[in-house]
Amino acid sequence: STGIDSVSTLYSVSCASPSFCAAVGGGPEEPDNAVIFNGGSWGTPHTIDRSGALATSVSCPSSSFCAAVDEHGHVLTYNGSSWSTPDAVDTNAGLTAVSCPSSSFCAAVDDKGDALTYNGHSWSRPDAVDTNAGLTAVSCPSASFCVAVDERGNKVSYEVPTPTPAVKYESSSSLRVSPHSVRAGAQVHMSGSIARARGGRLICPVGGQVELFSPAFAPSRHEFGGVPTVYAKVARNGSFSARTTIPARRHPGAYRVSGRCSGGNLIVLTTLHVL
Repeated sequence: STGIDSVSTLYSVSCASPSFCAAVGGGPEEPDNAVIFNGGSWGTPHTIDRSGALATSVSCPSSSFCAAVDEHGHVLTYNGSSWSTPDAVDTNAGLTAVSCPSSSFCAAVDDKGDALTYNGHSWSRPDAVDTNAGLTAVSCPSASFCVAVDERGNKVSYEVPTPTPAVKYESSSSLRVSPHSVRAGAQVHMSGSIARARGGRLICPVGGQVELFSPAFAPSRHEFGGVPTVYAKVARNGSFSARTTIPARRHPGAYRVSGRCSGGNLIVLTTLHVL
């Protein structure tokens, strides 16, 4: 073994490639340190948080992005040259693990059974996904699939289903967002139509709900996998529509808007640009 930090206890390491790794650690009597590997040697430990919170996990999808979490509900991100200041994203629990398949998506879990996600700009509110025990680990190979496990041997999964090919239907589903580009704080109108299966039956029942979810929407008690959700009712002709206001502090960027039958399959995807 090789000593790379003589001050702090290291608890987690993540390697984006053979030429880049990041390790984090710390504790009540130790500073939270991060140590970077450049493919040839490990750098000098760098203190990223002096609050005394234990840095529990780090995930690095590339050499220019890492996310680390601690037991006080803080997240710290690395941009390839420096670490951010601690950001309190979960004030009621300790974060135990984080997984980032890319710089635009991460999932973190805490010791009270909550999960929260990152969209490249901001973190969602904690969402209770396991009411039986605290979550201990999470792994996300993509932004559409994550699996977390808890201290009692249970697993919790998050999955965005792949749209069913339109060839199986007499018509395909549609989703439109108007305006397509909008400034933060403005209202958007979402509308569309439901696909019809062979025989003309709508794949979402008339009077049922379409769940429209996007990281661009305002946080609410209605969420799908930690992503804010707006509901729209299915009309007799298979159409649906809903309006929502984009939060005034939403960061600029491209946000995916997804739609699915309430409790059923994903029906369509589109993109909303926040200016």
